[in-house]
Amino acid sequence: YAVCMGIAQDDTLCSCKADAAMTLIDEDFMALVIAAMQGGAVPQDRYRAYNAYVAKSNQICKPDY
Repeated sequence: YAVCMGIAQDDTLCSCKADAAMTLIDEDFMALVIAAMQGGAVPQDRYRAYNAYVAKSNQICKPDY
């Protein structure tokens, strides 16, 4: 949530993304997502899963996106 707020400054979106993450990914993958949000590279072998998470969380939190 805190990293999202630092980027988007949108409480509704960041709250939704934080809630969605709790149901879509595990703690290890959450660390990868947070690192990516902070500018880190997503490992090539995890990129497909990362894109799937982003797409699903956007579908949940930004349905008109």
